Amino acid sequence: MNKYILFSPLGMTDPIRGFRDGAMLHICRVYQPEKVYFYMTQEICNFDALDNRYEITLQKLARSLGITIATYKIKREGIDNPQAFDSFFEEFNSNIIHILAQNPDYSLLINLSSGTPQMKSALQTICALSDRPYLPLQVTSPEKKSNLEAPVKAEYDIETEWELNLDNSPDTFVNRCIVVTQKNYLAILQIEVIKKYILSYDYSAALVAATQIRGFIDPLGYKLLQAATLRYSLNLKKLDALDLEGYELYPVKSSYLKNLFEYLLILQLKLKKGELGDFIRGLSPAIADLFELCLDKVCNLDIHRRCEKRGAAKIPYLVREKLEPEEVTALDEHFKDRYRTEYRNGPLSSSNMRPLIIHYCQKDQTGESADKFNKITGLTNKIRDFEENIRNTVAHEIVEINDGWINTRTGSTASQLFEILKQYFGLVCGQNLPPNIWDSYDDLNKTIAKKLEIITTGSY
Repeated sequence: MNKYILFSPLGMTDPIRGFRDGAMLHICRVYQPEKVYFYMTQEICNFDALDNRYEITLQKLARSLGITIATYKIKREGIDNPQAFDSFFEEFNSNIIHILAQNPDYSLLINLSSGTPQMKSALQTICALSDRPYLPLQVTSPEKKSNLEAPVKAEYDIETEWELNLDNSPDTFVNRCIVVTQKNYLAILQIEVIKKYILSYDYSAALVAATQIRGFIDPLGYKLLQAATLRYSLNLKKLDALDLEGYELYPVKSSYLKNLFEYLLILQLKLKKGELGDFIRGLSPAIADLFELCLDKVCNLDIHRRCEKRGAAKIPYLVREKLEPEEVTALDEHFKDRYRTEYRNGPLSSSNMRPLIIHYCQKDQTGESADKFNKITGLTNKIRDFEENIRNTVAHEIVEINDGWINTRTGSTASQLFEILKQYFGLVCGQNLPPNIWDSYDDLNKTIAKKLEIITTGSY
């Protein structure tokens, strides 16, 4: 259940006028706020000094409802001409920020029916530009038209007004509160900014912008923005702890394949964003994992059984002593051909996994699998050659990276290489993968955008 506080200017219909609640009292009767903040100009302060009519009447209501309402008076005795919009906008906004800071767990009701037209306009503008959702309320007159009763003046009999108030009886009470529906323009503008960030896959910036207007955003939409931010940073452990209310985030669910696939998606986003240097620098971990996956799934070789862990970081080294003789031969022949030396023990990498993949693919070329093994052999060489021809240059030199520069050195563009990586993943993972899995981030973006659309046309 919501806990409410009310911010209310006071005017000439408060607290009771014409045998009916004034706006402030009526809102309190309907919504039963725990706290009410009265905003009082000079004239209202004068009335309050005479008989404390606003607080006394409100406490009578609280006792009749069996609730407790705390009251706070914001007295502005220097305001004797309450017609200036600018001064009220600034002061009301400051008052509301201060009130919310003291009451962070409450929903704020705002009375738009009491006070001068300038006060009402200032409060409506604040509601339209706030970074938090408020509940702006209007209270219609009992006659559903302009009040015909004389304004409340200095002479005021609190007890008589209370006893004759028709809103005290359930037989004559009518709820006259109306929630003012209007768009929040700050939220609308901020949402457009968020959408632009999402389209450029800048989820961290989108989340910062969304946090500023979190109260206006569909809770699942905000969670999905959090999820996208964690996903892009590959913080999958923390991401898995988020409750996404049934949304299927991962197109590849196997824990064995998920991390590699998610990393490949990040490389794809680097391409889409034109961050070719980051794409190239990020290739080696992906290629090493793809080759390791190929050895496991296609060649039935657990490469880590051929390794030993070294150093404080426990880096796996591919060592001759744990290799089969035919594997040593394959490695030596490859390294002599390319580097004029036999294989020496080194960290497990795409460089020393390539000859093992080629050896087992060529060894097992029989029947229907021959075509698949030939494809894997060709793609393994293309991928490793691309990495070898360009990775070290990008990692160790300050150069401008563009597709022309990449194509000159490798014979392929970055996009063409990524298509090869996608094909390779599909060949070696041992699963029939639908083509749309590579659109996972775009699908996520569309879902978030739909959730954001909900609030741009909604009301408080």
